Amino acid sequence: MAHALKAMAGGGEKKVGQLKTAVRAEFRGEECYIAGRPATARQQTVSQVLALFNGRNASEVARRLGIGRATVYRIIKQSSASRGGG
Repeated sequence: MAHALKAMAGGGEKKVGQLKTAVRAEFRGEECYIAGRPATARQQTVSQVLALFNGRNASEVARRLGIGRATVYRIIKQSSASRGGG
């Protein structure tokens, strides 16, 4: 598998297809679990967004925290809904 990755590291649409084929051949239907962020990390992000957001600076908050602007808006929306505000 490592050989396939090294051989295809140059990019390109054809190489992406070859990489997909190599990965499928290597793992042949095995299931694997890819963990998400721990709940504490998510809650920390929520707390940071709520502390930094002033109603007009979603792009700046997103840039500072390394998250997407849509994530900022989603956190604000979920937070206001859970407080009964929206």
